[in-house]
Amino acid sequence: LCGAKELAEARKAEKPAAATDITKLEMRTRRWGRGRKDFRPRISVVNKFMDVAPLWFYGLIAAFMQRKGDPKIFAGANGGRLLSSILVTLATFVECAMHRILAKDLMEFAWSFRVTEVAELRGAVLVAMVNGFAALGEESLALIFSGQGPLAALPEFLNDTIQNETDSTCRSLAKVLSQQLLDSADDLPVQRRLQIVRSTRR
Repeated sequence: LCGAKELAEARKAEKPAAATDITKLEMRTRRWGRGRKDFRPRISVVNKFMDVAPLWFYGLIAAFMQRKGDPKIFAGANGGRLLSSILVTLATFVECAMHRILAKDLMEFAWSFRVTEVAELRGAVLVAMVNGFAALGEESLALIFSGQGPLAALPEFLNDTIQNETDSTCRSLAKVLSQQLLDSADDLPVQRRLQIVRSTRR
């Protein structure tokens, strides 16, 4: 499920994520932009989960907000692992629904937890960013490169993660999202594309 499976397996085995796993993640999350032409006949499928996803998504966030101050639940490393499970679950909702409003709210919600000592939580934040970016498409770029809002600092955050993160899974996820930014820039005007390339390669 778009990074969640790879993240869980890497934690369980306590080994770096395999290169093939990250490649699969990248292929599954690249929803838009340029790619190979597919001449096979397309079959339209109605995504019925999109209609009910907000109930699950915002219900889970509401439950978290009600209990986030309880030290018995969210204190320490166990609290970080629980929160990482919540973020991955929210990211899975977004992936299955491909709901743009949920994707935007997911990215902004997850962004507030990016600074933490729990590697599993840092990885969950990146999974949320990858899924949110895939669902939003070009709207992601507007959020990130508008110069306003918290996500304007995402390129610098990714660069710092790639260069300085001690956890190999987090580094790999950051590289996936950084590459998504570069790939999506192919369809933008030259000046806009240069801005993205500079931000992701500092």
